Amino acid sequence: MDKIKKLSEQEFINKYWYASELKELAKSLGILKTEKLRKDELEEIILKYLKTGRINIPTKKQLNYKSNVEDILRLNTIIKNYKNNKETWIFIISEARKLQLDFKEKSGAKYWLNRWREKEIQKGNTITYGDLVNEYIRLNHIDRLPQIPSAKFNPTFRTYKEGKNN
Repeated sequence: MDKIKKLSEQEFINKYWYASELKELAKSLGILKTEKLRKDELEEIILKYLKTGRINIPTKKQLNYKSNVEDILRLNTIIKNYKNNKETWIFIISEARKLQLDFKEKSGAKYWLNRWREKEIQKGNTITYGDLVNEYIRLNHIDRLPQIPSAKFNPTFRTYKEGKNN
């Protein structure tokens, strides 16, 4: 906790943090199950702490606790234990192609579909795999998807870029 208390908000923003470092900082704040959180989620929690001085420990729903029982991949199945794996994506893409014969995947659509699913579940909405397929089709029709957030360059790229400018 001492390490994080010495950090200013701007110092945190300016530094590139490896996921392992973020997990260590989060654990020092008392946040358990950090392996369940993505790097961007850890950054958000730590930044909020640095801004407010309050620790916002994620709920079980935010940590997405799941049972070992996998959802049956059918359009009418309510999403309870989503698995972001090859089998699920084959299902989503094949169902999208059944609904739209000329369906083409767009770069970034999978990322935004996962964020949409997370937000819907966090809001308490019940969604099915059919809803997921329809949203994936909609995302792939957007002319230009928003850029996937990446707050900082990794150190290797930063060193290369800074060296180029000198």
